Amino acid sequence: MFAKVVKNRNTYHIYAFLIIASATLFRIVLSRLGWPPTDSDEATYNLMAFHIWKNGEHPIFMYGGNYLGAIEAYIGSVLFRLFGPSMLVMRIEMAGLFALFLLGLYLLTYRLYSPRFALVTIAFLALGTVSMLVRQLKATGGNAEINVFGVFVLLISFMLASGRIE
Repeated sequence: MFAKVVKNRNTYHIYAFLIIASATLFRIVLSRLGWPPTDSDEATYNLMAFHIWKNGEHPIFMYGGNYLGAIEAYIGSVLFRLFGPSMLVMRIEMAGLFALFLLGLYLLTYRLYSPRFALVTIAFLALGTVSMLVRQLKATGGNAEINVFGVFVLLISFMLASGRIE
């Protein structure tokens, strides 16, 4: 009986991994094809990442704005150091942040509701609409990392409140 429960749990995790991996790969392919076209906000984050990487700068806010943070630029600077500067590298960063969001949402929904509902939830979000895909792929500040931080704050809060830290 216990082996069957463990097997089913692992099956759900495998399906979740496949959904998250295919969603991430889909976004990387779109980026490789040059979609969506870049804009000035995204170019500003790429420039910030380049300045952090090459000049050792440490911006707190987005250039020209005192309300958006620079987390995407800092992550991008690490990736620039590893893979070289390019638009594709920044888009891969955004796809990776979306993958972390899907993982966190899967874990949260798995614990709050059921494994099946968790799979359905991430499957719907993995598809995405055109406007969702644009926001998930462009480094425009605040969109990707807020989703990741938000879902993990909720997950950690639930785990602490329920006393079930696994």
